[in-house]
Amino acid sequence: MNEPADMDHTQQNIQTLTRQLRLYFSRELASSNITPSELMILSELYEKDGLSQDEIAGLVSVDKAAAARTIQSLENKNLVIRKPGQRNYKSKEVFLTAQATKLEPEVRRIRQKWVDYVRQDMSSAQYELFIRQLGQMARRSQELNQK
Repeated sequence: MNEPADMDHTQQNIQTLTRQLRLYFSRELASSNITPSELMILSELYEKDGLSQDEIAGLVSVDKAAAARTIQSLENKNLVIRKPGQRNYKSKEVFLTAQATKLEPEVRRIRQKWVDYVRQDMSSAQYELFIRQLGQMARRSQELNQK
């Protein structure tokens, strides 16, 4: 096995997936005026509404300033509201608006369409293994960069 060449090929594939996913979401969500970055945050809030800005930044793997800018954009579009934190008065907690909640079924449909298409040649077991391994690699890469 030629590990440096394998790493280059793996990196290219991950970058291609990421680019294509962003293009797909941009196209599919154009009428809703939601960017892929905003979608990442909305998706986290659909799973657990009321997250702090810091929690959101960690979940979507962006710095706090980038998360704050994207949340501000969502707030300007009336998709989220920020409130002072209940656990920490210095933090801001982010909540979905009724308008964002109305978009949830469409967002989930678009995300599921992507997953169904890209994994169409994989069995459920293969896909679950891939997701577990990819998650493990992502966690380890974060650990390495925190040292």
